Amino acid sequence: DDAMATLRGGDFTAAAAAFTAFLQAHPGSGYAPSARFWLGNALYGKKDYANAITVLREFVAKSPTHPRAPEAMLAVANSQVEMKDAKAARATLTDLQKVYPKSEAAAAAKERLAALR
Repeated sequence: DDAMATLRGGDFTAAAAAFTAFLQAHPGSGYAPSARFWLGNALYGKKDYANAITVLREFVAKSPTHPRAPEAMLAVANSQVEMKDAKAARATLTDLQKVYPKSEAAAAAKERLAALR
């Protein structure tokens, strides 16, 4: 709860540290997938795109059926765009549409793909 409050407050560095500490202390917790997702978002917020990609990909790999998995893939693509890697972003957005075709994130991916071409 404290980490989420910190994230909502815009202190991405402190939020990333809090989520990392939680995951280290409670790796098997039922909250670990959500903590991993929000850690990725905190890293994105502090413009640490490479680590955001790593964490969000790990989240999707470990929790592919989590309701936020499509959103995590979209965040990976956003990070790739920020890193000026349009080719990787296109691949991620295409994969997102294939894996989670009925998600809101897939609809957003379709729009972003059109803009990246």
